[in-house]
Parts: sequence; structure tokens; C-alpha cells
Amino acid sequence: MKKVKNLDLIIILVVITIIALITAILLAVHPFKIDSFDKVAEVNIDNYKTMNKNKNPYFVFLYDRNDESSSAAIVKECVVAYAEYARQHNKVPKIYVIEYNQNKNIIDSSNFSVSTTNIPCLVTITTSGTVSNKKYNIYNICNYLEDYRTGKEEMHTDDDGHVHVH
Repeated sequence: MKKVKNLDLIIILVVITIIALITAILLAVHPFKIDSFDKVAEVNIDNYKTMNKNKNPYFVFLYDRNDESSSAAIVKECVVAYAEYARQHNKVPKIYVIEYNQNKNIIDSSNFSVSTTNIPCLVTITTSGTVSNKKYNIYNICNYLEDYRTGKEEMHTDDDGHVHVH
């Protein structure tokens, strides 16, 4: 009689272990959904040029956390939608965000080379770590990201690391 109870316990433990392994595999394959702006990966002035170990070009979105306008909310929604799309589709560039007030030198000439009136701003970081293809207004940023989501835009890097958008 005791052998049956021990066998039942072993079967229950095996089933629980299998369920735990399946859950772990599913979470590893499908990481958590990006459904809010605070879930988009953030970078800073020290590391924004070296994300992805510069294997592929990527986007960096510069924003001001103090901007609570409706247009700022709209562009953040565009960034979230694109970030989730990029999470699911490896062929499009990833996107990162950088907050202006914590990285004030980001706008100087050795970095983004933009004025404060150009925030929010979306830039492409090439495989060589240079800033290119700046988009300044909400309309241009959202349309550009949407073009990537719909396949109207594609990014290609030549052998010298220069980015070409088609």
C-alpha cells in the first residue's frame, strides 16, 4: 500500500516539474510583452552608441519626461507599438529610449547634435556607433516607425558600416 502512495507522489512531482519546465521555456522564447513606455529598454549617454554590440543598426528615441503634452503621449504610444513589434520581429531595428533631463549632454555636437526644441527626436545608431537619420517631429517619428512596421522601410548596412534606408 505504501509503495502506491510513494509512486503517486513521484508522479505528481514529475508532472509539476514538467509544467515548470514548459513554463520556463515559453517565457524564454516569448519574453514579456512591451505594453507601456516604461517597459521600453532605456539607455544613457554612456552606452547608447554600443547597444547590440553594434552588430545591427538600431533606433534611439530622445524624450523629455517632463513633457506631458498630448503630442508627447502620442509619440510614446508609437514608440511602444514599434518596440513590441521589434521584440517579435528580429529583422527590424530594435529601439531604445534616452531621457533628456538625466542625460543633458546628449544634445551636444559630439552626441545627437540637436537643440532642445528638437526633443522628442529619433535617431539611427549605425554599426560604427554614429548618429544618423534624425527625425524630429511627432508626425515624422510615428510615420517612420510605422513604415518599418508595415515593411515600407528597410534598413541595410554596407560593408563599411554605413546605413542605407530603402
